[in-house]
Amino acid sequence: MPAIVLTYHSCNITGHEYSSNDHTALEHDLRTIDSQGFQIVSVQDAITSGLSGSTDSVVALTFDDGPIFDFEDFIHPQFGKQKSFARIMREFTHATGNKAIASSFVIASPSGRQQMDEKDYGGRDWWHDRWWLPATESGLIKIENHSWDHNHRAISVSAQKINQRGQFHNIDTHPECAIEVQKANTYISELVKRSPKFFAYPWGQASNYIYQDYMPNIASKFGLEAAFSTQPKAITPHANKWFLPRFVSGEHWKSTQDLQQLLGG
Repeated sequence: MPAIVLTYHSCNITGHEYSSNDHTALEHDLRTIDSQGFQIVSVQDAITSGLSGSTDSVVALTFDDGPIFDFEDFIHPQFGKQKSFARIMREFTHATGNKAIASSFVIASPSGRQQMDEKDYGGRDWWHDRWWLPATESGLIKIENHSWDHNHRAISVSAQKINQRGQFHNIDTHPECAIEVQKANTYISELVKRSPKFFAYPWGQASNYIYQDYMPNIASKFGLEAAFSTQPKAITPHANKWFLPRFVSGEHWKSTQDLQQLLGG
């Protein structure tokens, strides 16, 4: 079975059920992954396994965007107390003896995250970066690169050349990539004391320039080793390491049964 990379968003909470809450989904999915005989491994090990054609059944867990919900329990204003992804992984590890680890792809820009927090989350300080280093030191979560500003609609001025926000296909020049990728890598490195090795394209979108030219020829020189899209596939020896596939919770599977089928090929 090829290597599988699963993606969750800890800010996806519109209810308590599996289909409306990525925290609920992750808690159920860890048990499903274990029952299906898959080993939870690091992103790096999943890439190595998939590209090499290994027959090992492995799953890597990834989280996108980087709100504090990845690492800290919190009170949702509508749906009450929520376990963090980190707590869910710790409880799974304690219950089964199988260690759960993950990589969190975070948005680097402090001002960008502040604007997102104020415009979309009521200014509750849910998008700070103070949790990144403790998460790294915990051994549970590695912090990776999800761009400087995500070219997010909530940000007043982004790195995109004409400030056309809301997509990532249009990040297609060296100056834009230098901000979205290299500047983000530098900022994250300073806070977590390690350089990110992996990049996740916002919305899974990548221009031809960024994944065919910038990543292999420039980003590789400052430490990046691979980048992820959101193509719903397993990693196989035919995959492009600068446009690796991932499955997204709530989009590519919506139930335990869906995940069982996905893991079954």
